[in-house]
Amino acid sequence: MVLTLWAGASSCTQQHLEPPVGTGNIELNFTVGEPLTRAVTPGDGNVTDGGGIYRNNEDVPDLKIFILGGTNIVARYPGANSSLTFVSDTKATVKFTGLVNNATYRVYAFANTGSELTVNGSPDWNTIATKGELDALVYTALTENNLPSVGDRMPLSAKGSVSLDSSGSGSIELELLRSLAKVQVGFKNLTGSALTLTNCNASITSINPTQGYVFQPSGDDLTGTQRTLTFPQQTLENIPIEETQSLNPLLVFPSIAEIQGGYRRYLCNISFSVGDDSYSFSALPVHNSLSQDITYLGRNQFLKIEVRISKGQEISFNFEVANWEEKAESVTFD
Repeated sequence: MVLTLWAGASSCTQQHLEPPVGTGNIELNFTVGEPLTRAVTPGDGNVTDGGGIYRNNEDVPDLKIFILGGTNIVARYPGANSSLTFVSDTKATVKFTGLVNNATYRVYAFANTGSELTVNGSPDWNTIATKGELDALVYTALTENNLPSVGDRMPLSAKGSVSLDSSGSGSIELELLRSLAKVQVGFKNLTGSALTLTNCNASITSINPTQGYVFQPSGDDLTGTQRTLTFPQQTLENIPIEETQSLNPLLVFPSIAEIQGGYRRYLCNISFSVGDDSYSFSALPVHNSLSQDITYLGRNQFLKIEVRISKGQEISFNFEVANWEEKAESVTFD
């Protein structure tokens, strides 16, 4: 997803950041479904997993952009001082007018949000006027242990700053990233023959907030009551030798682990059956390869838990947090 933002020349030389009165303009060009989109199928435009920007009836994009001077919003899309024109099915241009030169602007971009974002209890984007309100935007509608209730699209967001010089030009490159995180539990077959697992269950404590910031603050200031993330029970049939099959992955808001057993950590519970034999593991610390507890799961991150089953049903566990790179939108502001 490539977005290009550039400012046209302006004869206005004001340097303050009051609502602009000038002829400077910012033009934002974006494409949907181009090969630069990192995706399971590159450029597939799959909005459900972040591979594109949702367009209602292939026309109106679920895209909101805010330009801030200082702490106040001075331009927005959609809005009276902005316009959008589709160049083709995959390209469009958003223009902002009336901006000044010799100024630095903050850029906030949101895609695939539906109506699920709230600020001060209101989902009305038109009421948002300040940087503080944008930073306070939260999702409050992640369905229990499943997809966000926006349902048919993966929320994406990005922010940055662009400085306009006396000629009214400036550039910035950003990435629209998912506002959520993904958790997956897989079972690797190291037994030497095909393996079927029944009654596969997994849960992780205190990793599933009831709401989450789009741009989460640092430290412990994350919002929402923590819940246990519980995967629906599944059967994994005929796992090939040396291969891994996974439970259906689940989405969560960013979170910081709670203090459990004297340590800030996530704890995992896993159980499954092999034939008539049942196996159950409780309160497993979720830690990295250095046996350090994983204490934070951020936006656009992917927590992978792998259960390795060897001959004689010897069990070992592997935990990893990495960037969720299957789909992240490249965004360029020039």
